[in-house]
Amino acid sequence: LFSRILLASWDHGLTSQAAVNNLHSGLTNQIKDKISEALAEHKKKRLTREQKIRLYLRRALAWLLAIAIIAGTSAGITLLVIESLGSKGASFLETYGVPLGFTVINAVAPFLIEQLVKIENYVTGDVEIYVTIVRTFTLRIVNIYALLVTLVFKIKDEGCGGTFVGQEFYKLV
Repeated sequence: LFSRILLASWDHGLTSQAAVNNLHSGLTNQIKDKISEALAEHKKKRLTREQKIRLYLRRALAWLLAIAIIAGTSAGITLLVIESLGSKGASFLETYGVPLGFTVINAVAPFLIEQLVKIENYVTGDVEIYVTIVRTFTLRIVNIYALLVTLVFKIKDEGCGGTFVGQEFYKLV
């Protein structure tokens, strides 16, 4: 397997030293990844039944916490929008409260989600990255959806709702 990576990947047409160094670095990383995957499979096979149960329970707890964080942030955004649209004042917080709250929530929540991966004990870094990306992407999409739906339902009694929603999203940018 390792020889296949090395022999099939080498490009004999390279002429610059920078390209050779780049290819060498890439091949080195591929071989390191394959070695770590092989070690992870070996470690996974050696787990006892009790260790597997603990591992799966730990991962299930982390996923439940991630879902709770995502639900909590979307509920927070919904409450923030409802409270800010209820007041018609022109203070700074009433004008920019939703964008500031949205920004703070989307800055803190991904950090919390990133910390969850540490308790799950994934053996390879690739799985940690994929899980974190999926959770963070889901968080962002759900938060944008919560903001949009709350704005649309809150302002449907007013005139042109599209203009208002556009203005609120423009504040986010």
